[in-house]
Amino acid sequence: MGSEGGQPLESILRRKDLERECGGGTFAWGIGNSVAPALKYARLLGRLSTIDAIFTPMKTRAKEIDRVPRGLVMWRAFCSEDGGVSELPWHMLITSRQHGPSGTAKQYHFALVCERTEPLLAHQEHIGIDAACARNLVSNERVGSSQVTAVVKYYPHDSTGSGYTYPVLFRATLARQSFIRLVDPVSLEGGLEKLYEAACRAADAEQWRGRIYALKRAAAIQPVGSPAQPQLFSEA
Repeated sequence: MGSEGGQPLESILRRKDLERECGGGTFAWGIGNSVAPALKYARLLGRLSTIDAIFTPMKTRAKEIDRVPRGLVMWRAFCSEDGGVSELPWHMLITSRQHGPSGTAKQYHFALVCERTEPLLAHQEHIGIDAACARNLVSNERVGSSQVTAVVKYYPHDSTGSGYTYPVLFRATLARQSFIRLVDPVSLEGGLEKLYEAACRAADAEQWRGRIYALKRAAAIQPVGSPAQPQLFSEA
């Protein structure tokens, strides 16, 4: 984790906690790469009913394109498992920079859907991830230095003394439909930018509810597919 969409990590964590509280423990964390095949493989391989998401701060400063983006978008919908397109749950606010590294406008983004009953920073984990012990689940290759999101298998006794230990800030459980592909971005500028900034300044869950509703209403969100929320959030 690090600065993204022009927002520092501390601010992202704060609004994600409000999102989690308003969503009955469910929140979405935007990511830049697809991990769908690896997650599917993980569930088939281990016959796992739940998979943990481990959140660690980045070792290096975020890239300038993330710290000072040319533009910012809010993602309004996602592609469901049946191939349809559905509106995001009302409490979720997923944003990203508007342009890719090449300068072209982004047409899609990704997110992990997570569940956690406690506040994100309710207690310190007191554990770390040794990069030398983590291998990509599918390829069995070591996690690259610039790889931000990965599905891994972990061998805690396979350390080669690399010294690259990442402290775990918090962990969550991935929801049943744990990975979504985001579509239908809207540019956050003018009045929408002001409403977005107001939502990010929400002091509590009640303010978050009101301000997110105002933001999404102003963005003229319309139903874009069959409701997928019961399927998305009913099971862990």
